[in-house]
Amino acid sequence: MDSENMQRISLYLDRGLVKRADRFAKEQGFSSRNELFARAVESLMTDNALQDNDILGEKLAEAVLKLSEDNAKAISKGLFRYAVQLEMVCGCWLIFLSTRPSK
Repeated sequence: MDSENMQRISLYLDRGLVKRADRFAKEQGFSSRNELFARAVESLMTDNALQDNDILGEKLAEAVLKLSEDNAKAISKGLFRYAVQLEMVCGCWLIFLSTRPSK
């Protein structure tokens, strides 16, 4: 199982943590402790790197904000046009009803 790209190390971990890790590895289908701890370390390092350099997240947030502002403006303009048209239709009905011959 030893490979040229692998290095053997020793870790001293709390027994409770090892038991919980073994149970988790079994439940999640990890093939070994090595796989579990390697993925855990990689995940922790990736999360840390993303927190330090969250440029993509900032750009995405800016883009979503701009898009939502643009959508809000478009909806507002559309609702204003609808209100104006509705007022015109009501005005036409009022004129129609007021000019009808009385019986």
